[in-house]
Amino acid sequence: MLRFLGVILLLVLVLAGVGLWRGWFSLSSTTNESGKKSYTIEVDEDKLGEDVDRVKDKLAKVTSGAIEKIDAAANTITVKTEAGDVEVPVDESTSFKLGDDVIKLGDLKPGDRLRIDWREVDGKKIAGTITAERD
Repeated sequence: MLRFLGVILLLVLVLAGVGLWRGWFSLSSTTNESGKKSYTIEVDEDKLGEDVDRVKDKLAKVTSGAIEKIDAAANTITVKTEAGDVEVPVDESTSFKLGDDVIKLGDLKPGDRLRIDWREVDGKKIAGTITAERD
């Protein structure tokens, strides 16, 4: 139980440090006429919201899962992710890697685990880099 409380305290301190550094909130103190101090915490919801949106954007640019189906004719890979099946379009500038080796779309196999880094082309999401792992 003591270890759990220590972990919670550490997380709170890290969050406080990051929050102050990123400008999510600020601390101030004032002294009234009788000499008593009061402390105020101000939260900048706009800044916090911007940072949350930025993280969501970065996370949306990466997908990972296992290959269900490869359709070389349509230049798509169907990937099973935690959120469900995702159809991944590829084009001639999509790069493929298996470990440290550069490969081609035809070298991928159903069951391979993928990490897909997305890019946007004409407002559409296209796979930029696909990194595969195989057992």
